[in-house]
Amino acid sequence: LVRGSYYNAVGSLSLTPTIALYHDIGGTSPVPVANFIEHRKTISTSVALGSLGVWDVKFGYTNSFGAGRYNLRNDRDFMSLTYSYSY
Repeated sequence: LVRGSYYNAVGSLSLTPTIALYHDIGGTSPVPVANFIEHRKTISTSVALGSLGVWDVKFGYTNSFGAGRYNLRNDRDFMSLTYSYSY
């Protein structure tokens, strides 16, 4: 996980980019659980723009790859857009 915080990046707004990498290095869990598949990788990136704890807009993308035909998440890449407001 790598995260940066840039205060006042766009006027008075803060910018927070994040990158997370998940890697199943060796071994495979038994079926039916199969939550660990050797060589499966997932990378998640996001960028948040906000006003110091009042509101926040976050755009994210997640990509799954590796482990060939055993990785059932290969076709489950997704994007997200969230908005939060605190009062």
